[in-house]
Amino acid sequence: MVAATLSPASAQNQEDSEFWWDEISHSLLSLMQSSGYSIEARDQYSEFVKQFVVSSLGPRPISTKLGTRLPHFDSFCSDDFSPAELSWNVGLKGSKIRVGSEPIGSFAGTSKDPFNQDEPEVVMSRLLRQGRGPVDGELWEFFKKHLHVDAKYANDIVAKMAPNEHMTTNTISFDLEGEQPAPKVYFYPIPISLLQNNYAGELITDVIAQLPLNLAPSFNYIRDFVYQYKKQRNNEAILRLELIAFDAIRPADARFKIYLRTKETCLARVEEIYTLGGTLQGAEIDAGVDLIRSFYMHVLGLTAPEEDLAHSSHRTAGIIFNMELMHDRLVPVPKVYIPVRHYGGTDLRIAQSLSHFFRACGFPDLADTYVDEVQKAFPKQDFSTTIGRHSYVGLSYNKDGPYVTMYYNTMTFSVGDERDGNGKLVGPAAMKQRHLLD
Repeated sequence: MVAATLSPASAQNQEDSEFWWDEISHSLLSLMQSSGYSIEARDQYSEFVKQFVVSSLGPRPISTKLGTRLPHFDSFCSDDFSPAELSWNVGLKGSKIRVGSEPIGSFAGTSKDPFNQDEPEVVMSRLLRQGRGPVDGELWEFFKKHLHVDAKYANDIVAKMAPNEHMTTNTISFDLEGEQPAPKVYFYPIPISLLQNNYAGELITDVIAQLPLNLAPSFNYIRDFVYQYKKQRNNEAILRLELIAFDAIRPADARFKIYLRTKETCLARVEEIYTLGGTLQGAEIDAGVDLIRSFYMHVLGLTAPEEDLAHSSHRTAGIIFNMELMHDRLVPVPKVYIPVRHYGGTDLRIAQSLSHFFRACGFPDLADTYVDEVQKAFPKQDFSTTIGRHSYVGLSYNKDGPYVTMYYNTMTFSVGDERDGNGKLVGPAAMKQRHLLD
């Protein structure tokens, strides 16, 4: 009997996948256990992640003579360019784990695939070929047509890029729930906006108007508020529409998420944007504002409405909001994301502060266990001396109560103790963005 042998390319792909699974598997399995997944569910979702995430994280890193790992492509998924991110969503009715990633192709970042558009196509094709679950390709094809760019324009686009601007076009995430998780696809329109000499927000607005859906009632709240906010401050860059995401399912059932970023970090501005200047109203909105105030007090140590967080000039500094739209929905649903890695201190301090916050918003069991559980998920890191494992914390409030999401950098390229030019501990944020790699 002759043993089957893998081709050199297949063998390399298998080695790459084994590397990435080793990178994330312990943390993923630990977080699923902490979140209450059964052994059977952990096995089920591990196989799913191997098939649709790990297999497309790209070539394993190159290691220098000093042992430093270099990424194949500088992914915007994380500050240190790690292509995978884990998150833990908690609510009063339970919790779940999400896996996000930037699928990375062999030629990502080079003149053949400058903005890494090839591998996301591979992942979506693989999901659609399988034909299981609610996944649908109509929205993917629509947004790809409008927001992807031809590789031949790479040099023209990169010539216009700020030194710290990223090269990512797509990321994909999966909530690990149900028989077959459906993808949420993110489009970052930086390349196309530079090519067309237009603002990303204008492109997003134009694309939304062309969808065969009725998103206008909700989107008009966002458009009108952003216009007035910028006009009042005479500052085009003060609040930016940065990206759009959607559930890759039947369009009429999909959620669309519009992401905005501001460098203003005081509580008063966060509340103003979260409520779209007071146009979003009701008990859930009021409770969401109270949740944000509690987070600022317990985790960030601020209560004064006009007091800013410590200044950071990093590309990912500031506050992010997403406004969720659906077909025929009358008003958007807001959520805010705070990049705690820039404002919360060491990972141990963040974990301890989150425990106090969890107790304040009605999660006593998580308050008792969180510090131990998160360190168990990432055991190789000394949380007391490093920064960057906690990347964002997302906050929203719905009919079921507070909804909090912790996002974790998998830190393939950072150990968390890196310092900037002034000697300040910044962890993954010390990394410098590269553009074309050939």
